Amino acid sequence: MSALLGWCAVLLGAVLPAGQEAPVPQGEARVALVIGNAAYGGVALANPVNDARDMSRMLRQAGFEVVERLNASRAGMEEGLASATTRMAGRQATAFFFYAGHGIQVDWRNYLIPVDALPKSAAEALQKAVDLAGVMEAFRKAGSRRNIVVLDACRDNPFQGPSGPKGLAQMDAPPGTLLAFATAPGHLADDGARSNGLYTGELLAELGRPGARIEDVFKRVRLRVRLLSSGRQIPWESTSLEDEFYLHPPAAAAPLSEAEKDDRLEQEYAQWEAALKTSTAGALAAYLTRYPSGPFSELAQFKLDQLEKVQVLPQPRPGTPAALPPGTNRFRVGDVLEYRESWLAPRTFDGRVVYEVVRAGDDRVEVKATYIRKDGKGKVTRDQVWDQLGNLLNYNDGSTRTLPWVQVPADIGPGKRWTSEFWILPEPGSGHQRVRISWELRVTGQETFKLQGQERVAYRVEGTSRTSRDSPGGTVYLVDPATFLKLRETTWRKDGAGERVVDYQRELVGYRRADQVAFLTGPG
Repeated sequence: MSALLGWCAVLLGAVLPAGQEAPVPQGEARVALVIGNAAYGGVALANPVNDARDMSRMLRQAGFEVVERLNASRAGMEEGLASATTRMAGRQATAFFFYAGHGIQVDWRNYLIPVDALPKSAAEALQKAVDLAGVMEAFRKAGSRRNIVVLDACRDNPFQGPSGPKGLAQMDAPPGTLLAFATAPGHLADDGARSNGLYTGELLAELGRPGARIEDVFKRVRLRVRLLSSGRQIPWESTSLEDEFYLHPPAAAAPLSEAEKDDRLEQEYAQWEAALKTSTAGALAAYLTRYPSGPFSELAQFKLDQLEKVQVLPQPRPGTPAALPPGTNRFRVGDVLEYRESWLAPRTFDGRVVYEVVRAGDDRVEVKATYIRKDGKGKVTRDQVWDQLGNLLNYNDGSTRTLPWVQVPADIGPGKRWTSEFWILPEPGSGHQRVRISWELRVTGQETFKLQGQERVAYRVEGTSRTSRDSPGGTVYLVDPATFLKLRETTWRKDGAGERVVDYQRELVGYRRADQVAFLTGPG
């Protein structure tokens, strides 16, 4: 473990010196509400006051007007909220809410516990605690532009009793919000043996990193806490932020040329290949620390999950299907998928394609693909190679090969954003040059579909692409959160006149796991 953490420590980078404030974009209002509750009668916590004071100091360095409340009663918490929202009103502010202390969940709602409230039941919690949803609603009414909500409130709570649900409940981030928990919903976080809690201590270090995107901050924190706790605590986020946000904005940089973009991808790909060749948790963690949102970061995260199995999974809402644990192989020998597919450009095909897994390992899935034309004019069988995320590696038939295009990452969920960048490599001897394709993808919502006659919810993913030949395109598809299968998909590009041309459409019409007998019914 010490060697693994050493890989990350080398790459942590500098933080701002104490008292030095980073420049904030002119005209941007920043307001923070920071609460640290520790002095609960007979069950005092060690770290929340230190956590809150250090967080306030960090946020002031980043240009925030900070409203700080320590060991606050319910009246004190409500007064602090009113003070913060008054400062936000009419300014389209970036709002930052940090809470350290006790929190509980009741009927899938989250409540923050004042120091003068010791609820013994759900009814008392509703009366004495502060509803987190109410805090976020107050920010919305104040007209905040974006919200960052951080909760180090998943400690073991003596108010709930042994049979009560642990930690906080899973919730989706409201529009324009990044919601961060110290550990996965339904689980407990470490109060910490240092002056700060484990989670907040790592968060403070990362928030001081100049030029770090806020999403990258939380990705690095999640990695560090996971490693330091040996997998017993894994932070969790849900985001619906529409734009990038930096606590300490980077210096403006000129746009990269196509040659510079190729060089950058070459460098990142070399780092990824080195980490993959070593295939140790330390090497993968080092790569993820350097490139938390890089084009191969989703592949690195999945490989790390294969090596270091995740012990803490979010507690799903009742009635929702449990997703496969991170790092679980998605395909086994004997799996069969059947799609109805239409290729409209550059080749033409209309019919069904049956994919049968004939070999499967941790890194390589060999698939026999049978193409059956709708017009009955024969069928063709070709070999394909996937990885365990379902990404196409190559066709194994001498045709064009690609580096992985990551379409279904392991931690797909509401608001998830990721990039995927790769080259299309022409067949040797063809005389063509390689083409770099860059994808920006995001889960934009949820849609219902029917599976075995029952309605279920799928994630809707939208993406846009550009190539080194400046040919824009896009895709829209649905993903089943239980199986990670793509259910329905449309891919398009823009022609010379700027009009959309659909290249590819498909829909899942059958699926059979190796241990099942019959095909399932595809989307309705």
